[in-house]
Formats: sequence, structure tokens, C-alpha cells
Amino acid sequence: MAAKKQGVKMGCSQCGICCTKGGPALHSVDLELLKKGTWPLDHLITIRKGELVHKPFSEEVSPSSTELVKLKGKKGSWSCTYFDEDLKRCTIYEKRPSSCSVLECWNPTATLELIEKDTLIRMDIIAEQDPLRAYVVEYEALCPVPDYMAIRERRLDENGRKQISLLVNTDLRIRNGIAAKFKLSVDQEMFYFGRPVFQLLAPLGVQSRQGYQGMTLNWL
Repeated sequence: MAAKKQGVKMGCSQCGICCTKGGPALHSVDLELLKKGTWPLDHLITIRKGELVHKPFSEEVSPSSTELVKLKGKKGSWSCTYFDEDLKRCTIYEKRPSSCSVLECWNPTATLELIEKDTLIRMDIIAEQDPLRAYVVEYEALCPVPDYMAIRERRLDENGRKQISLLVNTDLRIRNGIAAKFKLSVDQEMFYFGRPVFQLLAPLGVQSRQGYQGMTLNWL
């Protein structure tokens, strides 16, 4: 049971709140467990460098300074895929990622020191002989991460918006083609290529609609 000192939480009460705020990012020390198949690729999601992320223990949203590979959420939420909501417990506690092991919500120092440091990226995980490795490299070259802060702050001119529209459709064309070629599930696609650009635009007030000639954007 969590101890308290003058009303301040001093230990884990197993409330599960931390597990519902997003799966943890993986670090270099987690690579061995990954290689053993502890967390299959379809349980991971890639956050590309430059995507907007919530910083732990704050409401700050800013571009990620590095690529991150995280345990994915589930049921359309950010709740960690390994969190049992009914029992309020981690289903892989003995083999949980390193960032979970050091997490103390009442004393965030250790967690804050880990943020975006020594994190794993896809190329650490994808085997050299995996044919998808080359496709990921090509995808990154053809579909660079846009300036999401500029989009969020409405700093794009008409030409900039056209470039984002082109990027949205290029992103979908490439990932859909590769997913079909290799018969990737949606979950596997989220690891190899991260979330589609149009999904990341939605929280920024840019709606997407699929038409006969591709995706069209509505800038609210």
C-alpha cells in the first residue's frame, strides 16, 4: 500500500493511471527481451522523430526529439496493451520494459532522466535480413515528417497546405502498397511506418476525406 506523508503520495497504490496514459517507450536495455519475442512487433508502435508528443508529468506537447518505439495502446485508447483494466494490473509485470521498472509517479526524477534518451528505433529492432528494412528507409526518404507545430499554429500558406496534401496521399500510397505486398496487418504497419499522416493531422484540426482521387483535406 502506498505510504503518505502529510497527504503526499509516497508509494505505488496500483491505481493503474500511469498505464492508461500510454505505453512506455523502449530503451536499449530492452532489446534483449525484444529479441526473445517478449513483445511481438504487432504490439509496438513507432513515433517518428518530429511527431507531437505529450511529455510525461506535464501537459506540454512538443515535437519528439528522436524516434520512439512504444508498446501500443488498445481499444482505440492510449491504455497500454498489457494493462488489465478490470484487475488494475500489468499482465507482463515480470517482463515489463525498463521505463516501467523505474517509474514512480510520486518521484518522477528517474523517469524524467530517461525521456527520449538511449531509446530504441526501428533499425535497432528490424533484422538486417528483413526485406522490409529497405522499404522503411525508402519510406522515410519519400515521406518526411511535416512541421506539425506549424500546422497546429496555422503558419502554413496555401503552397504549404498543398505540400501536406501531397504528403498525405504519398504516405498512404506507399504504406498501402507495402502492406499489401507483405500482407502486413494494421498493427504491424504501425510498427514499420508509424501512424498515417492524416491520422496525426486530425487532432490539429485538419479533417481528411477519402475520395476517388485520393484523400482531400479540410483545414478548419
